Amino acid sequence: LPVKAPTKKAVFWITLPEFIGSTQNFQSNIHIIALLMLYWVALEEKRPWLAALTLLSSFYIKIFGILGLGLFLFSNYSLRNKKFFLRFVMSFVVSFVALTFAPALLTGLKNLLFQYQEWARMLENDVSISYGFSLMGFVHALTKTHFNPILVQMAGGLLWLTFLFLGRNTNQQGRLLGFISLCYFFVVFNHKSESPTFIIPMVAFGLHQSYFQKPKQRWGWILLTLGLVSLLYADPFRAWRSVFDQYCVKVIPFLLLTPLIFKFLIGDEKAQKIS
Repeated sequence: LPVKAPTKKAVFWITLPEFIGSTQNFQSNIHIIALLMLYWVALEEKRPWLAALTLLSSFYIKIFGILGLGLFLFSNYSLRNKKFFLRFVMSFVVSFVALTFAPALLTGLKNLLFQYQEWARMLENDVSISYGFSLMGFVHALTKTHFNPILVQMAGGLLWLTFLFLGRNTNQQGRLLGFISLCYFFVVFNHKSESPTFIIPMVAFGLHQSYFQKPKQRWGWILLTLGLVSLLYADPFRAWRSVFDQYCVKVIPFLLLTPLIFKFLIGDEKAQKIS
């Protein structure tokens, strides 16, 4: 990433509690955030094959990774460079076909198609199970309102893409803000977000606070977020975890931070390095 060593160290320490939790629970979310970071770097370096391969790899681990395509379509990666746009599209199509059918070398085509059918059936049935640690879960805990997760996600996606499009004429730091907003989206509007998922937005939070946030506000945000996301879910507070889960405490900082990211993307302060 195009950040200096002090920023990388800050991100490491801010992320460490969630990193430990994810590694102890055999979760794949660390792989998702790593692949999406590689995807963003590949876009910055105009490497279409690597960008397509890392994005689709994240998609085949967890389907929401495909939302990273918004960073390409609604920013100046594609709008200002038609040659790169065409190369990425070709890379995306080839990588999609290759990754889709590569498992057939081990399973056989018939068994692979059966797996995809089961995957589709599972996706059809999982929307009614829970609202996750998300905006929907938080509002439902307070008001008992019921939501259609797909409609909420579509509305949230349109909102996110709109802000990406409005902030498309930014420099590299502005495009990094777009990446941060993507990571926040993965929990704010994800009806399947759970505790281990938060390694993804916490990496983005570390970048947000270390690289963009004003120093006077930074420590308040860090203490609030680490407290609600990591500290309250540590073993000393295990007895109250059901209460924290019920009210989706873990997502609260990102409900507050997402509007700030949108303000940066389109406001006068956008993409201004502060630290």
